[in-house]
Amino acid sequence: MAEQERLLSVLEKSRSEDQRKLESAEDRLRSTELSIAYMRGQLAATEQERDEARQASAASAEQLQTREKELYAVRGELGNVRTELQSTRTVLLDTRGELQSTRENLAETRAQLVKTEEQQQEQARNLQYTRSQLELAERKLRNDAVSSYSASVRKLKVHIVNDRFLGKLQTDRTLYLPQVNIGGKVYLIGELSSVLGLDAQSSGYSQVSELSFRSYNPMDNTGESVLNEPVITLAEYGKSAVLIPVEHPNGEVLKPVSFDGLKKRGTQNLTLFKASSYGNQTADLEGRCSLDLSDNGNGQNCMIVRNSIRNASELAAEPGDFILSKEGDFIGVIVSVSSSSFGQKQEARCYILPENFIPENTSRKIRILKKEGQNFYEDFVEDLSQVLKDIEVRISAE
Repeated sequence: MAEQERLLSVLEKSRSEDQRKLESAEDRLRSTELSIAYMRGQLAATEQERDEARQASAASAEQLQTREKELYAVRGELGNVRTELQSTRTVLLDTRGELQSTRENLAETRAQLVKTEEQQQEQARNLQYTRSQLELAERKLRNDAVSSYSASVRKLKVHIVNDRFLGKLQTDRTLYLPQVNIGGKVYLIGELSSVLGLDAQSSGYSQVSELSFRSYNPMDNTGESVLNEPVITLAEYGKSAVLIPVEHPNGEVLKPVSFDGLKKRGTQNLTLFKASSYGNQTADLEGRCSLDLSDNGNGQNCMIVRNSIRNASELAAEPGDFILSKEGDFIGVIVSVSSSSFGQKQEARCYILPENFIPENTSRKIRILKKEGQNFYEDFVEDLSQVLKDIEVRISAE
């Protein structure tokens, strides 16, 4: 019994061992089957990749064949291009030769052009010089004094009424004076006594009840300009020259020649115009003028005009008359006339404006407006009296 149980135990152990081996074998079988399945999947994928590779290889072969055809065509075109390039090179060489020849011709043409331009410039300079000489000769032959006078002159009418104990004294003056640009403004230039009528009376003005300055176009009395600004005098220089502003100038405006400018220009080719008439009394002053150089910078700036005592036909220069140059510029105004002690000669003094003269800066002006509430032009009388005193003091000092 014990032996049987031992045998049975051995058999049981053997069966258990066999069972474990069987299970291990089954595990290995399942593992193997999985491996086989995986390998089959890999094989299928490989076969698919193979098929795709074959298809890609076939497509590549077709593309290769196409590329070969294209390459063959490109090689043919390249051969044509090479042929054309060779031809172009030949043409380029010919063109370079022509270009070099053209450059040489161009350089020669430029040299000829420069020479021609130099000749033309020389001709232009000669022509300009000739023209300038002709213009100079024309200016020497032409006298613009009368035409400038005609284009610039205005008729000035001065009306003054002075109330006196024995009655009223009325003064009416009509003068023909040129428009002159001084310091950027336009003035009529005259002489104090002739403008205000002081040369025709000895009593002067004390109670002026009426006063007016009006200027017109002398041809038809149009273009009236009424003076409201003060009359500017040169009393500080001891001269009776006056500047009358023109509010509405018309026609030509003359430019003045300064004393320094006249010294450079000379006193030749000057024309005298009478202020009391409109252009019908003029005289050539050739040989009658000389500059007074004794001024020494005191602002006298005078030119002497000699009047003939014996020649009655000669037009005498008198206060208020003025002088224009041959070029049509304003020279100056006659401010005084003196005679020698023996009456053998008579000299008129023509006042010439200083260099860069600014009328507004002068200290002696004559106001011509009546203040509100006044019956008389008191400022006018006061200023005129002071101006006359200044002139007398300066003249006596000389």
